[in-house]
Amino acid sequence: MARLKERRYADKYRSLGRPIYLVAVEFSGEARNLAAFEVEEG
Repeated sequence: MARLKERRYADKYRSLGRPIYLVAVEFSGEARNLAAFEVEEG
């Protein structure tokens, strides 16, 4: 999540006037599955 905010990926969509959600997803290479996720309204 910190990287999404640091790199300001959502900034180009802010002018659209719609809700923005930041979604951080972590995948496990060992289990080859979703390990964790975090959602935040930005």
